[in-house]
Amino acid sequence: MKGITPVISVILLLLVAIAIVGLASGFFQRIFTQAGTGVDEQLNASTTQLGQTIKIDSAAGTSVVVRSTGSKTMDLSSVKVFADNVPQTCTWSSPTLAAGGTATCTLGTACTGKVVKASAPGGNAPETVTC
Repeated sequence: MKGITPVISVILLLLVAIAIVGLASGFFQRIFTQAGTGVDEQLNASTTQLGQTIKIDSAAGTSVVVRSTGSKTMDLSSVKVFADNVPQTCTWSSPTLAAGGTATCTLGTACTGKVVKASAPGGNAPETVTC
């Protein structure tokens, strides 16, 4: 009987060690999976945002025409137009702007003689236009 007790003790210690390793493995696997998912979501959001860029094609009277220079379709409610650095209210010709497409912003007041610029999620239009 004296020889059985150490054997049982060793088996129990091995089972406890295996259980701890299994729990730790599951814990760390879950953490790395969640971290990877967060990185993927952040990367997709950044890629989408960087693909939403515009440039001003023309500005005259109460109309400002912008062109998408990015690779993603964008919601035009996220595009802001400024005249002499004052935000303007736009009525867009369509709710979205496809990659490579154009849209017209109809301003509430004429922008004659003012410097017009626009900003989109992917950054500001590279140049300004005098209306």
